[in-house]
Amino acid sequence: MDLLRPNNEEKTKKLVQQYAADASPILQKDFYNSLLAAYNLEEIGQQLNAAGLGYLTTEIVSDRHVLVWGRKEKEHF
Repeated sequence: MDLLRPNNEEKTKKLVQQYAADASPILQKDFYNSLLAAYNLEEIGQQLNAAGLGYLTTEIVSDRHVLVWGRKEKEHF
């Protein structure tokens, strides 16, 4: 599971307010920057395909998290 980049800056700021409002300003900034540095679903899919892992499933599991999971089928000779 990892962070998923929000679609826009407004959504990013809302997530920081929702989940880090009580945190120190430096932790709020860190969370904000982490959200902006995260990949979006399309980018994750492209990276998985490029690495030969396109068989894995990507699933958005919260308003800020993505889960990548799956299992490679055994090759039969």
